[in-house]
Order: sequence, then C-alpha cells, then structure tokens
Amino acid sequence: LEKDTSLVQWVYMMLDLGFDEESIGKVCDFCEFSGFMPKGYSVHVSNLVGAIVKARSRNLTPEEVVLTIYTAADAVGVETNPKDLKRLLINVLKRSKTRRVR
Repeated sequence: LEKDTSLVQWVYMMLDLGFDEESIGKVCDFCEFSGFMPKGYSVHVSNLVGAIVKARSRNLTPEEVVLTIYTAADAVGVETNPKDLKRLLINVLKRSKTRRVR
C-alpha cells in the first residue's frame, strides 16, 4: 500500500506543481533511464497519470484513487492486506466527512 499510495501522491503533487501529463511522462522516462525506476516502469506510471488527471477533475482524492486500485486487485483475485485496506477506508471516510462539512 505504501508504495502504491506514494506513487499516486507523487503524481498528485506533480500536477499541483503545474506539470502536465507529458511533462510527468518525461520525468518518468528520465527516472527510468537514470535507474531511479525499473526498466519499463515509466509507461505504467504515465498511464496512471492520465487516470489521475481524470480523477482529479472529478475531485477524487489520492486515497480514493488507491481504493479503486485495491478494488481492481480484488476483482481479479489478487490478495491484499486487510489492515492496509481498513486504514485506507478510514482515511477516505474521514476526508469524505470533512468535505461535506465545509
């Protein structure tokens, strides 16, 4: 969960800093070239960026995006850590409540 959440958080941060999808893709390509990312990884991150851009346009939080990833994993039978999922759900519910109060 930590790795997946931090990657989603990183993409959100890059978008908040003004990077667009293409720029983030180029940063990922460089990271891969420099050995900061495993070979072939930048393509997957770039694909994730497009999904996150759409999610942000619908006001979804990073935790909500990670929750959709967990849901997909569950749908195809990949085993996930129930404690991580519980923590994620609690965070999503807390933020959801905070958004309604504002």
